[in-house]
Order: sequence, then C-alpha cells, then structure tokens
Amino acid sequence: MSENSTNFEQIFCNIIRSLEFLIHLILLPISFIFIFFIFRTSLLHLNLKFILLWQCFCNLIYSFSRNIQTFISFYNAYKQTYSESILNVTLGTLLTIYGTLILGIIEIALIGYIGTFLYLKHSLTERYQLTENIRTSRQLKPTFILHFINIFVSSLITILLNYIKINNSFIDLLFVFVCIITAFCNLLIEITIIIFHPILCSQFKQLLKKFNKKFLKIFSTKVGIFEASSPSIKSLPKTIDGNILIIKENNELTFNLRKNFFMRVQKIYYNFQYIK
Repeated sequence: MSENSTNFEQIFCNIIRSLEFLIHLILLPISFIFIFFIFRTSLLHLNLKFILLWQCFCNLIYSFSRNIQTFISFYNAYKQTYSESILNVTLGTLLTIYGTLILGIIEIALIGYIGTFLYLKHSLTERYQLTENIRTSRQLKPTFILHFINIFVSSLITILLNYIKINNSFIDLLFVFVCIITAFCNLLIEITIIIFHPILCSQFKQLLKKFNKKFLKIFSTKVGIFEASSPSIKSLPKTIDGNILIIKENNELTFNLRKNFFMRVQKIYYNFQYIK
C-alpha cells in the first residue's frame, strides 16, 4: 500500500509539474507581447508604466527560471528510468539563479534609463492624471488580489513546514501546489493588466486585428470594409471607462421634426403674404 501510495503521489506531482510547465510556456510569449505593448503606448502615466513593466519583467524571469528547473527535473527523472547518467541539478540551479540575477540587474538599469528618458519628454495635465488614476485603481485591483493570494499561500505553506510535522512526500505535494498556484496567478496578472484598462484593452484588440489581417488572414471582406469605413471612431470623445461618449438620435424622427418646422414657417410666410 505504501509503495502504491508513493507511486500515485509521484504521478500526481508530475502531472501538476506538467501543468505548471505549460502555464509558463503560455506566460512567456504573453509577457514578451505585453512588455512590447506597454513600452510603446503613450497613454499610461510614468508611475503606472514603470510598475507594469517591472511586473512583466519579474514574471518573465520567474517563468524562465521555473521552466529550466522543471525541465531539469523531468530530464533527471527520464535518465534515472532509462539511463544511469543524470544532469547535475545543482549546476542547473546555480546557472538559473545567477542568470536570473544578471537579468534582474539589466532590467533595473534599463527600466531606470527608460523612466528617466520618458520623464524628460512627457508631462501630463492634472485632469488627465486624475482620470488615469481612476483607471489605474480599477486596473490594479485584480493584480493586488492575485498578489495577496500568492503571499497567503506561501505564508500558509511556511507555517505548515515550521510548526507542523509532516512527511517528505506531503512536502513535495505542498511545493508543487505552491508552484502551480503561483504560475496560474502570474498568468492572470499578465492578462488582467490589459483587460481591466479600457483604452489599453481596445488598443490591444486593434493590435490583434492588425496581426490577424496581415499574417493569419482570417477576417472576411466585410470586416475589412467596416474597419476602413470607421476611422472616425478614434476621434470621438470617450468617458473615463473608455466608452464612446455619443448621444444616439433617431435620424428619421429628426428629419420629420425639421420637415414639420419648415412647413410651418412656409405656411406663416404665405399667410403673411396673403394679408399684405
């Protein structure tokens, strides 16, 4: 029973690690795309831009290091089963740690240079800053919640490891659980920073449409006609939420009102001429 239980736990841990590996594989290109997208936009305040770029860089480095460690663990498990030689986990871990440290130093220097460069070029009015602060508060709410979940889970695991006596197999399950929760939360963080900002979300959708139109060619001619005939939508005034601020009118009713007004004016004019 104990051997079967150990095998089941090992299989379960491998399945969870595989899911974590897939999540990080999805997260890596998303982080690259969002870094490019946030870097090129001019709608965000400097502080928010710095926070989002820093967050994307950290998620990118964490996903890269976790994928390396997961790949090394799978490779060693395969070699232990079918061969006697295994990869040095210590060497791989050291390379990952030092590589992550070097990338972190480079990213700090780059973000500092970008922040100084943008600060010298741009200035915002008080009204726009207030509007952007409202958008920022709405945008970062899910991010704060997801970070709280990561901190809560890590703290809970730390308490269990220090104050409760548990066996080694259960410790492996706890670490796998923490890693999958962290990976999933990081993926949601990358997605929500764009979805919950109305203007960034609309621009990201436009970027996807351009990509589909140029490379995938999956849109029909009707969509192309609609996009070509509606460039003036960008120039319309918008609300704080990014929706189009426009008053919808009934064109037929407006035409009838104007027609009736013109007929009344014409009738008054004819009566005035008749009195003369």
